[in-house]
Amino acid sequence: MVNMAYLRGFDIDSVTSSYLVVVWVIGGAVLVFAIFAKTGSTMVTGRWWPWVGLVAWTCVSFMFNLVVRPHSMLTIQFMIEMLLNFMLFLVFLYLLDEELLEELYRKFLIVSAGAGAVLLAYPTISGANSVRRVGGYELPGAVNNISTMLAVGVVIAVVGIVTADDWRNATVEWIALPLVTIGVFLSASRAAIIGLVISFGVLVLASNIDLGQAVAAGSAFVLMVGAVLGALYDFSGLYRFSLAGLQDAVSTRLVLYRAAIQQSGTDPVSLIFGGGMYRYSKIAGPDAVTPFNNIIYPHNYVISLLVHVGLPAALLFGIAFLWNGRSLVYFTLEGEELDYVATTTLLSLIVVSMYVFTSGRITRTFALWVVLGISEFLYASRVLDVDPKTQLAEFVRGSRSTDGPDPSPEEV
Repeated sequence: MVNMAYLRGFDIDSVTSSYLVVVWVIGGAVLVFAIFAKTGSTMVTGRWWPWVGLVAWTCVSFMFNLVVRPHSMLTIQFMIEMLLNFMLFLVFLYLLDEELLEELYRKFLIVSAGAGAVLLAYPTISGANSVRRVGGYELPGAVNNISTMLAVGVVIAVVGIVTADDWRNATVEWIALPLVTIGVFLSASRAAIIGLVISFGVLVLASNIDLGQAVAAGSAFVLMVGAVLGALYDFSGLYRFSLAGLQDAVSTRLVLYRAAIQQSGTDPVSLIFGGGMYRYSKIAGPDAVTPFNNIIYPHNYVISLLVHVGLPAALLFGIAFLWNGRSLVYFTLEGEELDYVATTTLLSLIVVSMYVFTSGRITRTFALWVVLGISEFLYASRVLDVDPKTQLAEFVRGSRSTDGPDPSPEEV
């Protein structure tokens, strides 16, 4: 729903949506602080130190840049949006259990299918005959966020069909799959489509699906959807998916990555604490080094952390991200049959990562932090045999000790 509405965060010109962000951040921060004060522990699991270090260094960098860099309001905006990401992570870490997570995925599929239906109907309603860059028409809002949400919906539908006892009984998944697939096509997101191709390759390798049959079925489905949409919309903008278009996108990003890394290493202070927050063009001013005078972020999450927050933050996030990916691969492959929750989470992380590592800015990447929170929860519950939700319930009831019988489901 956040992706659907494109929650803008703290907007300097209009504070309408900022109230929602501020309330969310303050509420989450109070909850975490209260848990720490009551129990002496933040309840973060065995892999706590990269996450705590990342948050701590972000705060240190924030205070440094607030004092020494220009545009302090942009620095405050950046910090509030970063805190929202951290709070989303904690909510999905502490408030889930496996049964609730499975239900969440299935209900999210319904929301995603609704978004696909809206995308299908929107050009007709608005009088346009084409969508986003396909045909030159731009959808309002954050189309990249919406395309990521729809791609995750495709993952949920396909994994639900593959892991069902009888694939013919996966009624909701079969109904939703065409809608979310059409939505991804209409969003014209290269990152989402490439992420889906990679995730389905992982799914085929991790399951007993015949590779030839999977390729044939997938190709037939894509061609069918493409034929239907091609009769309804102007797809002249599909040059973005041509070899030349893809090569141009890759070369542009490589130039941007190299320039961003070089810019971050111009002096030791910028390398350690970051060179400023949020938008390069507004912070660097008219003397900004190309491409920072016209490109507002480097289109890669780790490099954005390096440039904005400093090398320690980039390293800590990279470690935590690799740990989560490794554990999800293990959960997916450990059983003889595919695990619905683990497989869905792994493939969703792949889809989301394609966006955040090729297009996403450092803030407002809500989907990434939601999936990372889910991944950390699965590690806590399956490897460490810790139930963060039960711990939280014990805290709410005022229990200082974990001794005694486990609470009943009604108590939780």
